[in-house]
Amino acid sequence: MNEWDKNLRWHLFEDSAENLKEELGEEASKNFFNNIENLNNSYNRFKIPIKFLELAKRVHYSFNSVKSNKNNRKTVIFQDVLSKRYPSIVSSVSKLYNPVLIGETLFSLFNPSRTFYQPVYFPIYSIYMDIYSGILDNNEMLLQKALDDLMQTFKDLNPDLIVLNQDAFPESRAVIMVAKKMGIPTIEIQHGTYQPGFISTGRYVDEVFVWGEYFRKLYYDEKIRKPGEVKILGYPYELETMTKKSQEKIVLYYLGQNFEAVDSNLLDVKIKTVNFLQKLCEDLGFGFVYRFHPSDQLDLLRSNIPGIEFTPQGETLKESFKKGDIFISFNSTSLIEASLRSKLCIQLRNYDLPADNFEKLGICAKTVKTLEELELFIREISKIENFCDSFGSVDRNYIEVPTPNPGARFLELIDDLI
Repeated sequence: MNEWDKNLRWHLFEDSAENLKEELGEEASKNFFNNIENLNNSYNRFKIPIKFLELAKRVHYSFNSVKSNKNNRKTVIFQDVLSKRYPSIVSSVSKLYNPVLIGETLFSLFNPSRTFYQPVYFPIYSIYMDIYSGILDNNEMLLQKALDDLMQTFKDLNPDLIVLNQDAFPESRAVIMVAKKMGIPTIEIQHGTYQPGFISTGRYVDEVFVWGEYFRKLYYDEKIRKPGEVKILGYPYELETMTKKSQEKIVLYYLGQNFEAVDSNLLDVKIKTVNFLQKLCEDLGFGFVYRFHPSDQLDLLRSNIPGIEFTPQGETLKESFKKGDIFISFNSTSLIEASLRSKLCIQLRNYDLPADNFEKLGICAKTVKTLEELELFIREISKIENFCDSFGSVDRNYIEVPTPNPGARFLELIDDLI
């Protein structure tokens, strides 16, 4: 058995929980614990089929790895969620290296179609289950067992690089702890926007790949990273061409954020905002859609704001971008993504929460603080012919668009790591 630092629960969970409490309040920290509890319950509910499928997937991996390793390529491990988010990156890596996906969600384990990349997929759910149980029961021996098992897994996979989605959750923390002991470099790809004083991830991996100079400077200014540890990847998603809608009616999307999960009193702000936008759009002859946040409580929202059109279940962000003309939000990453696709974007800073000014950063056409300011701006610009085509760009200093694609840029950045 390997010797690990004492108080593993602090390294894997309590540190992140304390950061969340400091940044977002005690309720956010409690939700973090509840999420681990829910994950643990989900895994235990399907414990037997999970172990059976995990064994089958590992056998499948072993069979494919025998064929793949004949080319003597180096191996890059990705958290499974990254293969779905950044197919250009994983696809580019597969041309030069052997990518291995390690399980991130139960869906990946039960999904039989996870065979696009070879070698395919290596689930580590039994290890996750020990991590969750160890945190919930404050069982240091179980946490140590999980790390020992993960180390053996990495000895079997023999990776040369590990790519993570974030380094704040227990699963990622465990991967990083083992990787550091084994001398395996780790990197994190920026997965959302950060602002001064609110960077809770990208602290423990060896390097962080960010979207633009603004974020690299942020890490350095806040003394979170040392020079050379942050590299500019640019926007990691491929930007598809948005075809113009044939419909004549302008459609306005409000991009929801679940701030009421941190402070239940903030639900009133959301209700007031959505009702206001609905009435404004009716008056202007616009269509209005509320794009709900994945963690929104839809039943609660529908009971409080009846008659509002929500995005259909399963509508992707890409589909919303194709349907919508105007996008409004507080500081959602999706608002920035809409602007990257040349949509008319407006930041509505009507929550009493800290947020960057997107207009000053060169992200949005306008930043306003009140609903009255918002109405005045929309009414004014709506008088301009084809006004939706007059806005839409993002300052390159904030987000670069890598050329020719994110995958090619990613290969350049990992060249000196692998």
